[in-house]
Amino acid sequence: MNIKNTKFDSNEKLIPQDLVIVGRISDANGVRGKVKIFPHSKENTQLVKIKNWYLQKFDEDEHPITPIKPINVLQKTLIGSHILASFEGITDRDQALLLKGYSILASRSEFPLPDSDEFYWIDLIGCFVYSNNSSEPSLIGIVKNLSESGAHTLLHIYQIHSEDDLSPRLNSKGRPIEILIPFVKDIVPVVDIKNKKILANWSME
Repeated sequence: MNIKNTKFDSNEKLIPQDLVIVGRISDANGVRGKVKIFPHSKENTQLVKIKNWYLQKFDEDEHPITPIKPINVLQKTLIGSHILASFEGITDRDQALLLKGYSILASRSEFPLPDSDEFYWIDLIGCFVYSNNSSEPSLIGIVKNLSESGAHTLLHIYQIHSEDDLSPRLNSKGRPIEILIPFVKDIVPVVDIKNKKILANWSME
C-alpha cells in the first residue's frame, strides 16, 4: 500500500503559510490504526488542543520529500510524554506504519498565547545566542534544537561564523560544534523573540 492512496481529508483545504513542525510520528500503536507521536517540545498539551493537523515527511537534512497533506484527526490523547492519535482513513496497523517518520505540522496562528515568561520551542529555534559575560556581547551561535534534561530544558546551539554566515563551525571530525546551554533564567536572562536574539551568562573560554 502506498501513502498516496491513503484516505486523507476528503475536503480540500487551503494550506496555511505559517505551518511549523510540532511533532513526529514515531510508530504505530495497536492494531486499529492509531499512531504514537512525540511532540517537538514540552508543550505537548498544546498540540492536543490544536484542531488542524498536517502531515509531511522530511529527509535527514530537514528537506521536504513529500507534499503537505491535511488530515482529519478523529482522536488524540496525551499519554505521558507522547500523544496517541487516530486519523480518518487509517484503520489498521499496516496503514499506521506507513505514517512512521512523518512530521506533524500546525499553523502558528492556532498556538495559544504563552505566558510572559514562557516560550514555544519553535520560536526559540533560529535565535542567535550571545554571551553576556563581557562588556561587548559576543556571538555564541544559533539555536538549532531543544531537549529536556529532567530538571530543565537545554538549548542546542551550533557555533556559526556570523549572523550573515550561518554555516556551522566544524570540529576536527568535520561535525558541527554544538554547545548545550540550560534554558533557565539565571543563565538565560534575556530572550528577544521579535529580534531573534538571546543573551546568556555563558563563557566561551
